Order: sequence, then structure tokens, then C-alpha cells
Amino acid sequence: MLIDGDGALLACNQVFAERLGHTVEQLIGHDLFALFPPEVAARRRIACAQAARSGATIVLRDIRGQRHLLNTITPVPNPDGTPWLAVFSRDITEDVETKARIEAHLATIRRSNEELEQFAYVASHDLREPLRQISSYIGL
Repeated sequence: MLIDGDGALLACNQVFAERLGHTVEQLIGHDLFALFPPEVAARRRIACAQAARSGATIVLRDIRGQRHLLNTITPVPNPDGTPWLAVFSRDITEDVETKARIEAHLATIRRSNEELEQFAYVASHDLREPLRQISSYIGL
């Protein structure tokens, strides 16, 4: 999406509009921050003001319910000299869930490896005992 310095929505794509349950035409010209819950809107206003002031891209992660979003806010020059802000939001829920599954599998593998190491130690010790007895008898 593209917003002006006051938060008015200048452009957005269909995915963003559908995510909010509107059409693109219904959203253009409206206050972007009014579309979010108050606590999210307050954080977004601060981040947008910081990006506009600094001229640097801001990266934010949001967790809303089960959805994980990665957002970048980038200042874009416009003809009157005040910055517009391009906001890119990507749903990374699948990536986060995949990472969690991989970490769970790694934890299982680590536990299994620890158990195998313990087994190998015990088995090695138990297998040496008959050899010690044979060596003892040979010595006699």
C-alpha cells in the first residue's frame, strides 16, 4: 500500500483489501490507521512517523491471532517534497510454522542422539566385562 504523511491510503492491492474485507475502491482515501485495532494503529503511527523522519526503512513483525506478518515501511519521495510511505506486508505464518516444526524435529533428534550415546556407553562397558574375565583366566 501507499499512504501519505497523514495516513490516508493512496493505493493498495487486492490482497490487502480482501484481508480487511473491503474492495480497493472502498479503502482508497481512508485513514489507514482507522482500519486497525487501536493498539496496532498506535504502533503503526509511531513507526510511520519514524520512517518519514529518518528516511530509513522500518521492519516490523506482527502477530495477530494465528497470523504472522512481516511489514516494511519505506519512505518514498513525492512531487511536493513530503514523503509518502510504501508499506509492504507479507504473511509469514507458513514460514514461522515450518520453522517451529523443524525446531521440534531437531529437539527430538537431539534427545534420540543423547539416548543412543548413553546406550553405546552402557553396551561398550557391558561388552568389555567378558573380555576382562577371559583375560583374567588367561593370566591364571
